[in-house]
Amino acid sequence: MILKTRYEPDELKIMNLLEPRMNFTEKEKQRHYRLRKGYEGEVEYDRWMKSLEIQNLTLNDLLLEVGGTLFQIDSNVIIQNRILLFEIKNNEGDYYYEDERFKIIHGEEIKDPLL
Repeated sequence: MILKTRYEPDELKIMNLLEPRMNFTEKEKQRHYRLRKGYEGEVEYDRWMKSLEIQNLTLNDLLLEVGGTLFQIDSNVIIQNRILLFEIKNNEGDYYYEDERFKIIHGEEIKDPLL
């Protein structure tokens, strides 16, 4: 059972409204694409979790602060005697490491999901 539902991020809503009305820069296009893909991945994950036949409590998009640092947990699932934390990614394509940096095959550096 989902106790805290997931909502489309405000930034994605704004970019969806602006896209037909303006010409995005390449950087804005990439940001919009990543936001859209990320949200689609989270929605797909929620659909998959709902289909499971195990008793669970799910809290999505928890924004927490510890020691002055804000962080988000995509999905916090509580089942019997366990608490599971999920960081959801919806990446596609080819990636590689070079000089301890995570890059897309055409050379652009992106945030390392393992960090």
